[in-house]
Amino acid sequence: MENLDGLGLTWRRHEVFCPAGQPRRGAYHSLYVDDLDGDGDLDIFSCEMEAVGGELPPRYYIWENMDGKGGAWQEHVILDANLGGHAALVADFTGNGRLDIIAKPWKAKETNALGGRMFVLFLENVSR
Repeated sequence: MENLDGLGLTWRRHEVFCPAGQPRRGAYHSLYVDDLDGDGDLDIFSCEMEAVGGELPPRYYIWENMDGKGGAWQEHVILDANLGGHAALVADFTGNGRLDIIAKPWKAKETNALGGRMFVLFLENVSR
């Protein structure tokens, strides 16, 4: 949502698309907006939960802001490992100047990649 008047009284909706014809996705949890690809505009991170699943195993996503104005987005699946996320945090955990992601499930499902065990997931940003 774009705040058009600067006061929060007038808004414009921008669609961050999910490709048509895709299976129903699980509930997204965690939201982080920042320049994730280093090009100076705002991108979006979120992940699907295990506990409120879709038709496929949960995945982690970045939506890249292609036009710098929020009018065109490119979806990137950054993890497809049947491990859901809840309350994910994005920060430079390694101290190398690049944003990393750490997450855990709200409630691990028996069908996750770890046989239902709880976990902490660390995704290190190794891009150059």
